[in-house]
Amino acid sequence: MWNIFVISYFVLHSLCLIILLFNWRRIKFNKKVDEYNDFISVIIACRNEEENITKIIESINLQDYPVKNFEVIIVDDHSTDKTPLLVAEFLDKTSFSLKLISLTGTTGKKSAISEGINNSQGEIIIITDADCKRKNGWLRSMLNKHKSGNNDLSFGLVKFWESSSFFSKIVSIEQTSLVGAGAALWRLGVPVMSNGANMIFSKCAFQQVDGYSGNLHIPSGDDEFLLSKFRAHNLKIGFVDDIDTVIETAAPSGIVELLNQRKRWAGKWKASLSLSLKLVAIVVFFLQIFWLVSLIAFFAGKVELAYFLLGMLLKAFFDFIFLKDISARLNKELHLLPFFFLEVVYPLYVIFFALISNFGAYSWKGRKYSHFINS
Repeated sequence: MWNIFVISYFVLHSLCLIILLFNWRRIKFNKKVDEYNDFISVIIACRNEEENITKIIESINLQDYPVKNFEVIIVDDHSTDKTPLLVAEFLDKTSFSLKLISLTGTTGKKSAISEGINNSQGEIIIITDADCKRKNGWLRSMLNKHKSGNNDLSFGLVKFWESSSFFSKIVSIEQTSLVGAGAALWRLGVPVMSNGANMIFSKCAFQQVDGYSGNLHIPSGDDEFLLSKFRAHNLKIGFVDDIDTVIETAAPSGIVELLNQRKRWAGKWKASLSLSLKLVAIVVFFLQIFWLVSLIAFFAGKVELAYFLLGMLLKAFFDFIFLKDISARLNKELHLLPFFFLEVVYPLYVIFFALISNFGAYSWKGRKYSHFINS
């Protein structure tokens, strides 16, 4: 019986990967689309980003989109460093329209984005983060893909840039899998995962779904809460399948930062009203549980070595093909040693963070949070 259970688990896992891989490969990257020149409002909510804010302003200054057709609104969320002072130095120096707004009365990224949108001139809104790198064709390609698809909201790709550390390579592989799964699920007709560092939508649609009302008190989720609202209102969601729009951001620097990030993410998952997102999370969690049961059964002598090794090879094969395919699209290298390390420990990693992220306080951007409510 245990042999059948183990093989059944590995076949089920492989089937899930085949479905994701099939839908990922159905996405046609960089296909030609029409050119648009709509006025764009780029909203950047930031807090304590003195190390990055100058770089993002300079990178946007290099965009190949006409400067008269976009504005950048930086909303400072009560920074305690030199972020607003550094932005102020650029106000009269950029070729594009640059605005600085200091958030008052409220706190949090969603409030900052909402304030930026309220003060924007464009009907097209792009939101991104201050700690990111982008190519010069980012604005143009985001708009063209979004408009050509006649979408109300579109999300793009986000990848981690890596350091030489083993830890960085591990979390980068995980991010690659999340990016690929989010795009594949969108192609499957179930858009449940996106990233607020690379998102475009119409202001009218944002107002139609009442923005972030109902979840402003939750520190994270500016991306997935908004995605869920657009879905609930039957608005059209698109994926920006253009390599020029890939955003690069830094990976968590260590275990503590990763744990704080996962606890922050747990808040949006628990509060989400999206049944599709909850179902995906449940499927992923129980697949890891089944793997752990299979491993225990093997070491307990309930499963024959041949069955277990066959299952592990099957799982590793499809995991590798899926991650290799996504990595190639993102111009990333899939490092073999971190990959095989994750093959063994990832189920334990998922179970650990799924459990520990529901307990205790955490810190983010110099603020402490408890029970997922800003304290």
